[in-house]
Order: sequence, then structure tokens, then C-alpha cells
Amino acid sequence: MNDTRPAYSQPPAPTALAAPTLSHGDVAHDDIILAVRELGAFYKANGSRKPLSPEARVSILAKLYTARDALPPAEKTLADRLLGL
Repeated sequence: MNDTRPAYSQPPAPTALAAPTLSHGDVAHDDIILAVRELGAFYKANGSRKPLSPEARVSILAKLYTARDALPPAEKTLADRLLGL
């Protein structure tokens, strides 16, 4: 019997999880992902009881602050609208 099914190429090799840039396009999302990855890598390397180093703390907070600044302003809550705040 002849096999007439098309030959498929192998899927691309998986990329590293800690890629420096992400392709989602949303700065807030990308920075949060990178901050969580950096935090996880720190504790994976040092153990869960090790205090966060000042260098890691500054780097992670910088990513989180950048993410916060990239978000649109929060909508007013119902209480704010009712009270005119």
C-alpha cells in the first residue's frame, strides 16, 4: 500500500522560558511576567527561606512599577461616582 498522507515537518524547538522580551505587546503584562519569573528564579536558586536580595528587590520592583505606570487609570467605583469623589 502507498501512504498518501502528506509529510509534516517537526514543530520548532521550544524556546527558553526566561526570554528577555515577550511578544504579547502589552508592556504591563510583559513586565509582570518578567517580574514573576525573576522572583521565581531567585527563590529557585536560593531556597524559599532566603530573604530577597536588595538587587533582586530593586529589579523586581522596577518591573512592577513600570507595569503599573503602563496601565490605564482605574475607573471610578460606584461609591466614588455616588459621592462625587
